[in-house]
Amino acid sequence: MSDLSLIRLVNQTTTDYEKNLCIHHKLEHFAAASPSSIALCCNGKNLSYKELNELSNAMAHELISAGVEIENFVVICLERSFELMISIFGILKAGGVYLPIMLTYPAERKKFITSDAKPKIVITSREIAPTFDNLDGSVKIILIEDFVSNTNMNFSKPLVDVKPGNLAYMIYTSGTTGNPKGVMIEHHSVLNRIGWMQKAYPVTKDDVLIQKTAISFDVSIWELFWWSFVGARLYLLNQGDEKDPKQMINQMEQNKVSVIHFVPSMLNIFISYLQSTSDKRALQSLKYIFCSGEALNVSSVNNLYSELKSAGSEASIVNLYGPTEATVDVTYYLCKDNCSGSVPIGKPIDNTQIYIINEKNEVLPPNEKGELIICGVNLARGYLNRDSLNKEKFVTIDIFGNPTRAYKTGDVAYYNNDGEVEYIGRNDNQIKLRGFRIELGEIEGFIRAHEAVIDCSVLVQNQNESNAAIIAFFVPKAGTSTGEESIKEYLKKQLPEYMVPSRFMPLNQLPLTINGKLDKRALLEMLEEKDEVPAFSLSAGSTEDSIHKIWCNLLNKPSLNKELNFFDLGGNSLLVVQMSILIKNELNIDIDIIDLFQYPNISALSSYISEMANLN
Repeated sequence: MSDLSLIRLVNQTTTDYEKNLCIHHKLEHFAAASPSSIALCCNGKNLSYKELNELSNAMAHELISAGVEIENFVVICLERSFELMISIFGILKAGGVYLPIMLTYPAERKKFITSDAKPKIVITSREIAPTFDNLDGSVKIILIEDFVSNTNMNFSKPLVDVKPGNLAYMIYTSGTTGNPKGVMIEHHSVLNRIGWMQKAYPVTKDDVLIQKTAISFDVSIWELFWWSFVGARLYLLNQGDEKDPKQMINQMEQNKVSVIHFVPSMLNIFISYLQSTSDKRALQSLKYIFCSGEALNVSSVNNLYSELKSAGSEASIVNLYGPTEATVDVTYYLCKDNCSGSVPIGKPIDNTQIYIINEKNEVLPPNEKGELIICGVNLARGYLNRDSLNKEKFVTIDIFGNPTRAYKTGDVAYYNNDGEVEYIGRNDNQIKLRGFRIELGEIEGFIRAHEAVIDCSVLVQNQNESNAAIIAFFVPKAGTSTGEESIKEYLKKQLPEYMVPSRFMPLNQLPLTINGKLDKRALLEMLEEKDEVPAFSLSAGSTEDSIHKIWCNLLNKPSLNKELNFFDLGGNSLLVVQMSILIKNELNIDIDIIDLFQYPNISALSSYISEMANLN
């Protein structure tokens, strides 16, 4: 086999798919075929296929009467609920394009997205509506409470000629220019993506999928729609429970969940919880555990298979890879038990081609590293209002003599001898942190825009570790008294919480290498020096000593100042969940996660736990 023959063989993925359908047509089919079958479950209540379809029709009519036409953008900003699903399907049935915005986005980010997309409608709740008070006057807000209370709904099917080539959704991702960018995906691409998943890892009408991913994160797409392709049901996890493995386990068991997704960092927390409890009945109903959003490591796979086997579960673990620009996922790898080495991102899915190219855009043979590019029907239409970026990222490349549209991912990878793609990392300033895709340049752009900052650099400490943290180094203007807190508060008004650096370090100037480039290694070394803590004594076996050891373990530090805030030391919400598990294991104390946020330093938390122990 010649050097490139393996690459040609792996990419022979062309196959038929339902390119004549739109996403909502699947729901309509089963609403007619099995009207009384349960479609959605949430908070102990059920909604049938017939009810979901009719209520979605009513929402579509509401949108159409408000002026929504084919490919008009409709913002949706709601908690996980029946109303969320009704709104999404209603938007699609009206021919609109659903544009999800996280509930927790600051008002300024919501303002940018709505001014960039110019949506016709914003669907939200009465509680969230005030955060959209700076909308253009032409944008109408539909309050979900008003829709639900309407006694004159039109349940008939709306007569809208939506085509498979029309847009279905647009998701904004972090951008290098200081503002996010909207990625536009068409209906037929979703049909191909989910159609492949159903062939490779089939589910039936008896299966239960769980929706726990934020709908502004593209992994949510198959959670939101796959079940409706086969007449199965979807369980909507309560808002916030996706960060609490105890609650997740309880709901998985009660609802006999068979398919679930994890970002690897959350998967590790989930595994830690499983290792701390003897009750693993929730795993028995599982068929597939899908992982994506970050690099999946071997130890996570082996530890999870160990927990599955102890529960008597034969579930499979599948590693997926793909950017928002290519309809969620484009490669897959069925993880083996007792694996070693690395976990590949695998082979291309149906109607998708994956190539590794060099700087001359030439396809590389196996074992040669280069940039990963994606071709095929999963590719996005492009970015909204970003002509220059579209020309840079969506390019035409000669593939074996055929001019082919491709998306340049910026990911560095190679094909191994088995025809599996191995992921290496990035060739730019983009990172993945707890599943979120973040351009560090976007954060730097906002910091530089602060009136008291001359220059800055944003880096990640402990990349690929559970305690990975975004650190901002900045040079303040002479004579200003701007402190870390004021910059942090400024950024909270501009960026999502997951993009706000956990720490800020003022410097007289940014260090440069001998070649005049930013010396990133020197910056991280400065941080390590600052983190050195003078030794202090703690009573062996005391609660304070135990908490100190737990924190040092979580944050990978030899010693910590007991008065400093956990989050200022590099902590994050996932580590808080892991902290609760360790406290239960080592101190036999069940502590609510919300309490860990309220007592954010060792001294305060130790006192609180001691009080709890005395009460018990």
